[in-house]
Amino acid sequence: MAINLMGAGKRVGVPSLSHCAIHNMLRAIQHEADVQDFAFEGLKRCRDERDEDSVFESRCIVSNKAPDTLADPAFDLVAGTTWVAAGRAAASTAQPRT
Repeated sequence: MAINLMGAGKRVGVPSLSHCAIHNMLRAIQHEADVQDFAFEGLKRCRDERDEDSVFESRCIVSNKAPDTLADPAFDLVAGTTWVAAGRAAASTAQPRT
């Protein structure tokens, strides 16, 4: 489904609570892209480029820790934990309890 969506010009997001689950999905997407000889630009948001548990690299996907990378429209596919994706928005709208 992700390959079909990107082929139709759509942007695909892969969120999850764990890096392991994201990596499983990214491996499956990359495998299908390889089978179909499909190229795309993908980004996996990681904690740190030296953190093996959060980094994912493949033919079409790179990892980056910069906070605003998920919003970069140059990528056809973006992936990251839901904590990272919600972090800035949640922080900017958090209100103290009264």
